[in-house]
Amino acid sequence: MIQKQGFLGLMISICFLFIACGGDNAYDGKTGLISGTTTVSTDTFSSIQKSVLLPNANDFYTATVNLKTTIKTFENNTTLENLRALQNDAKLVLLGWKRVQTTFIAVDYDNDMEELPLLIDHFHSGNEDIAGLLDRVLTLSGDMAGLLYKNSTKGITALEYLTYGNQLNVSDMLILMQEKNKRRIEALKVVISNLESKALKVVNFYKNDTKFAQDAKAASDSLVNVFIDSSYKLKEWRLGDPAGYTVKYKNNPDATRLEFYRSKYSLEAIKIILNTQAEVMKSQSYTNYASFASQNGASKEIKEVQDSIDAALLIINSFNTPIENAITSDKVYELYSALTTLYNAYYVSLINALNITSKIVEADGD
Repeated sequence: MIQKQGFLGLMISICFLFIACGGDNAYDGKTGLISGTTTVSTDTFSSIQKSVLLPNANDFYTATVNLKTTIKTFENNTTLENLRALQNDAKLVLLGWKRVQTTFIAVDYDNDMEELPLLIDHFHSGNEDIAGLLDRVLTLSGDMAGLLYKNSTKGITALEYLTYGNQLNVSDMLILMQEKNKRRIEALKVVISNLESKALKVVNFYKNDTKFAQDAKAASDSLVNVFIDSSYKLKEWRLGDPAGYTVKYKNNPDATRLEFYRSKYSLEAIKIILNTQAEVMKSQSYTNYASFASQNGASKEIKEVQDSIDAALLIINSFNTPIENAITSDKVYELYSALTTLYNAYYVSLINALNITSKIVEADGD
C-alpha cells in the first residue's frame, strides 16, 4: 500500500512538473502569470497606457480647456445658444472624467496622485450638501476663488449643479446664470480652472510614467482591482442605492441618489464606464488585457467579463427614457443583475484564474 502511494505521488509530481514548466503557455507555479511571456506582457500594459489611459486623460483635459473657453464666451454674451453650448461642453467634462476614473491606476504608482480622485469627484463621499453650500456662496460678495475654498465646491459635482441646476430647463437656467451680477458664472470659472489643473496632472502622469508597463504582475493586479472597484460601485452606488436594492436603502428607491440626477446623465455615465472597461477588456485593434488574459490561461474568464459588459450595455441601449424618470422600472433591475454578474466575473472568476491579489472594496468614498 505504501509503495503504491509513493508511486502515485511520484507520478503526480512528474505530471505537475510538465504542466508547470513545459511549453510557452505554462503556469509558473508562483505568480499566476505564464512563464516565457515577459516581453509580451510588458508590451500589453505599455499598449494599454498608450491606447487607453493617456488618450482618455488627454480628452478629459481638452474638454476642460474647451469648457473654459465656452464659459468665457457665455459670460460675454449670455444667450440661450451659448448656454446650450456651455452645457454640451460641461457634459464632455463630466463624462470625460468617468473614463479617466474607470482606469485610474495612478494611485498605485505615485503617492502624489493618491488623493487626486477625491479632489475631483465627491459622489458618494461624505454627507455634504454641495448644492446647498454653493447656493450660500452665491449670495456672498468677495473673491469667488476664496469663497470656494472647499474641494467639494469646485469639483465634478459642483460643475454639474452650477451648469444644470436641479433638472432646470435651459430657459430657467439662463435666468439663474444672469442673476446677482453673473455670480454663478464666476463660480463656474473657478471650478473649471480647478478641474483643468487636475486634468493636466493626470495627463502628465500617463505621459511620463514608466512603472506601470515594467511589471506585468503588478500592472495586472492594479488594473483588475480598479475594475473590481469600478464594477462594485456601478452596481451598488450608481444603481443599487438609487433603485433601493442595497441593504442600506432596501425597498426605498430615490432617483436623487443617482450620480448625475441634476443633468440626467446618470445612465450615460454608466455606459461610459462600461465602454471604458471594454477598451481594456474586449479585443481591440491594439494589444490589451483581453490578449494578456488569454495568453495566461484565463480565456474562459475574460470571455465571461466580455459577455457581462455586452449584456449590461444591451440593457442600457434598450432604455427609451432617462433612468432618472424610470428608477422603479423592471429594466433597472435587469441592469442591476447584469452589473452584479460583471462584478462577480472580475472579483470571483478573473482574480482566481490569474492569481491576482485583490484589495478590499471600501464601503465609502469614491
